[in-house]
Amino acid sequence: MIPMRVLTRTIGGGRLSSCLSAVCSLLLISCSGSPTSPLEIGQLDLGAAYDVFVMGETAFVSTNEGVAIIDIVDTHNPQRISTIQESAGGGSVAGFHVAQDTLFVYGERFTMYELDDLTDPRIISQYSGRGFISGARKQGDYVYLSYMNGGLDVIDYSDPANPSSVGFVNSTGQTNDMAISDSFAFVANSSTGLEVFDIGDQAAPQRIGVVPGTAGAWDIHIDQQLLFLGCHRYGVKILDLSDPSAPTVLGSFDNGGETYGVFVVGARLYSVDLVEGVEILDVSSPENPIMIMADGNYHPHDLFSDGLHLFLADQDRHF
Repeated sequence: MIPMRVLTRTIGGGRLSSCLSAVCSLLLISCSGSPTSPLEIGQLDLGAAYDVFVMGETAFVSTNEGVAIIDIVDTHNPQRISTIQESAGGGSVAGFHVAQDTLFVYGERFTMYELDDLTDPRIISQYSGRGFISGARKQGDYVYLSYMNGGLDVIDYSDPANPSSVGFVNSTGQTNDMAISDSFAFVANSSTGLEVFDIGDQAAPQRIGVVPGTAGAWDIHIDQQLLFLGCHRYGVKILDLSDPSAPTVLGSFDNGGETYGVFVVGARLYSVDLVEGVEILDVSSPENPIMIMADGNYHPHDLFSDGLHLFLADQDRHF
């Protein structure tokens, strides 16, 4: 593990501060003041990081090793609690999802972990699937899996010890993320765009089609009746979900680069880009998103915000 450094700097001109280390996996930014002048307050080096999620005083970050669990009680000095080393079992991690006290890790396989003891998460169940898993969400007794090479799988998890596929529908292209709203699943397919699936009948899921104007679909964040879509090489798209069977693009923002992660809190849309860095947009008018801050010093894959802090899963830092 690379030694951890903690920074606390003021920033002027709407720019986030630069960091002195070569690799900065988890970065904590204070957004409690003006959104145009955030303050970098802490970091933890874990190697390249890809996804980040925060639940209470705990952060989860996926790395090349697996999923790191981090104590962020002191945001100036985050500390690693443990690491779920999926790679030790011959698997690789595409992503993860946290719901209540359960962690869902997916990639070469789908694994459920009990989080009662963060120092030693316990495996509840594993499922091999039909290929490399790019997205997973649990709703009720069912888990929905999207595969990187296409397809949506419905898994009956009423008995976690014996999960079984009860429905499957095929598709093509490279999928990267998925989300569920009511009886519809949305899959980010960078080859074709945002795919829409009807999952009202778990035994017979149906692919409705692809939303026009969503090429490069990579990351999904749903907030009420709006879907925010990070589109690799095509910026950010904002979609209306008032009819979830037929989403429509309301607005978009493209500053070039390679958009990967998006996250929304209130009227603020946070976007991360491996080329352009971090961008903060005002989306109080979804039809006309306006950039209010950008910083190219970071190279993040994903981000999370609790409204007061911005958490970045950073790939590396170039100077």
